[in-house]
Amino acid sequence: MSILTEKARAYGESCWQARQDLWKNRPAYPQAREALSAEEQELFTFLAGTLPATDLGDYEPKLLTSHIQEALTARAAFPWCAALSQEQFLLWVLCPRVNNEALSHCRGLFRRELAPRLAGLTLKEAILAVNRWCGAQVVYRSTDNTTSSALDIYRRGWGRCGEESVFAVNALRSVGIAARQVYAPWWSHCDDNHAWVEAWDGESWRFLGACEPEPQLDRGWFTCAAGRAMLCHVKAFVGPGQGWRSLFPGASPLDLDRRQGVAYQSVTARYGPARPFAIHVTGQDGRPAAGAAVSLYILNDGALRPIARRLTDEGGAARLNLGLGSLWVAAEKNGQRAEALVHTGEEEAASLTLGADQVKPGAFDFFAPADSGVTPPPLSPEEQARRRQELAAAKSARENRPAYTPAPVGGCPGLTEKDRAGEIAPQVLAECPSQNGEGELWPWLASPRIGWEPLAPWRQLLCDMPAEPDRLWAWLKTHLPDAESFPDLPQTPGGAWRLSRGDEPGRAALFCALCRANGVPARLGADGLPEFWQAGAFRRGDGLGLGTVTIPCPVEETARWSLTRLGESWSTVAVCQPNTPLTLPEGVYRLTTAVRLPEGNQLGWFRDFTLSPGESLTVEPVFRAPREDQLLRSLPLPELGFSCPGLSLLCWVQPGEEPTEHLLNELAPVGRRLTELGCQVYMICEEPEKLRALPEVQRRPWNEDAAEAAARRMYLEPGRLPLVVLAQEGRRARFACAGYQVGLGELVTRLAALLAK
Repeated sequence: MSILTEKARAYGESCWQARQDLWKNRPAYPQAREALSAEEQELFTFLAGTLPATDLGDYEPKLLTSHIQEALTARAAFPWCAALSQEQFLLWVLCPRVNNEALSHCRGLFRRELAPRLAGLTLKEAILAVNRWCGAQVVYRSTDNTTSSALDIYRRGWGRCGEESVFAVNALRSVGIAARQVYAPWWSHCDDNHAWVEAWDGESWRFLGACEPEPQLDRGWFTCAAGRAMLCHVKAFVGPGQGWRSLFPGASPLDLDRRQGVAYQSVTARYGPARPFAIHVTGQDGRPAAGAAVSLYILNDGALRPIARRLTDEGGAARLNLGLGSLWVAAEKNGQRAEALVHTGEEEAASLTLGADQVKPGAFDFFAPADSGVTPPPLSPEEQARRRQELAAAKSARENRPAYTPAPVGGCPGLTEKDRAGEIAPQVLAECPSQNGEGELWPWLASPRIGWEPLAPWRQLLCDMPAEPDRLWAWLKTHLPDAESFPDLPQTPGGAWRLSRGDEPGRAALFCALCRANGVPARLGADGLPEFWQAGAFRRGDGLGLGTVTIPCPVEETARWSLTRLGESWSTVAVCQPNTPLTLPEGVYRLTTAVRLPEGNQLGWFRDFTLSPGESLTVEPVFRAPREDQLLRSLPLPELGFSCPGLSLLCWVQPGEEPTEHLLNELAPVGRRLTELGCQVYMICEEPEKLRALPEVQRRPWNEDAAEAAARRMYLEPGRLPLVVLAQEGRRARFACAGYQVGLGELVTRLAALLAK
């Protein structure tokens, strides 16, 4: 008996039929479909029709059949899975993809590990139990931009937040729990982004920090941060079919968008204040510009980072729900552009005229949404004790797990730490040149890694280059048309070749792989497009000339800067060091700087310039200096375990560590002045007997939960000590910083004087 309605079967079939040209290049898919049962065939048709097109070149059909069989097993074994709606089952259990990770056969292993732990539990209890298991397997570690498969994350035991959430979502789906990744593309209040998990509890979506077990749902360190987000969304892979909105019953049109087969559903209003916002675009003749591409940016880490993209409707408008803060809005159509800086908390709409509206270069202010006051629900003393026990148990389990020993990689060059800690296909290592090369060109010739794509074999497949390097990029643009696939998903060179389709990054990786396979060193340039070695220098595959840009600037804790290049939109070039010449292709560039204030707002500045072939430019940045009153904030402190009336300077420190000793040296000469201002200084540490004596200072016992909660509440990095908070009566934090900064003693004294007036 079919588990799909006629409407769902028709939708899957329409997506399958829309990819007839791809099946000509990948006949294994139609062949695999014919070998399945009727029920499996319907699900295979849906998956093959809706997954990103590049997946069809990168993976064999047996991966899909594996996930189909596991999803049907979960549906039969777990009543909560059988109770899901058809849409929830298809999008949030069956689908093997969470975001842009490598795919793997992981569900069976995870289900066998988890099923015995869930016996007799309710669905809500099962969600918490799965996350406890995840926390015992994987811990957070800041790593590179590759997104490993759930299986590799499990094997090595660590990953960044996007990988932790990929792992947790796969674990939940393996036991039939509908789950999805929530993604804040970029925070507005601090220089970072984050991903977490939502799971369906039978009645509604509930959130949790991936691999961060809590005794309750809807708890996570990011609760306050998410309340200040401009945009939080989930992704679903819906393919090219018409009628895709029917997969999201009850969702507001303002929260839904589809681009290149990926549906983006905003969940911003679930976490904090949001409102509808409209962007109206017209031509210079005053008529609505239908089909204009509208890009929304947030200033983050010194760069304008894209968070959403929309096409205007017939009336020239794009509408969506957004948080209440600043946005940089850009519109483009037929080579004409317009830009504006708007604040969604003060305006309901923005109007742009193509070819006319531009933001004047120079200074601008960028405001983060205000603190929403949303905090995690309180825990009872019993729950707090259980939380500490569970976190300790998870840490112990991770530390006592048998270490995974990956296969040796020998002298294979260019591999990352993550590559070496995971499972690399034997064919990849077998293809690495056996001789040990020398010189700086050797990695650009011998490495199997091009960019951030999953490692897969390609040398034997690409041993015949279809054109000389100086004509290869034009050949690829002609012979590998656009795949119309998820743009954030790295495509392997072998997959692009097999599929005969590619996006720009996929073609760039394939260009480099073809060159390397045929003895020509090649690499990706600063803008992500290919370069090859010829006549003693690297040359652009697209024929553009190269120049150099030097940015002379100091390295400061609160100052950030970036270079972006203008194409269809602004895109960030590779990270570059200050005062070091960076080789870039000719074109129009934007230098942007940002100084982050404690409240989360930013003092921005930008300048545009043109780089010509052979030109060497030095572009001076401007970093705006904040006033002292702009360094103050007002946020409630969490429970500290002791009272601190009046004006207080709270310092979480590590005696003997260099950053703490620097802070103590700076506080010694200003201690008397702080006392005169009525500001009591508290030193909070685990071993107070090791703290050298300072006059006018009180010691307080260490509480790890309070230290982490205070850092999170101040939107600072936990564990980065010293943590310094200047607080006023009623436990209101007015200034905070994590990590030692030169001049901190004098700064807090000036701020205390300002508050004491």
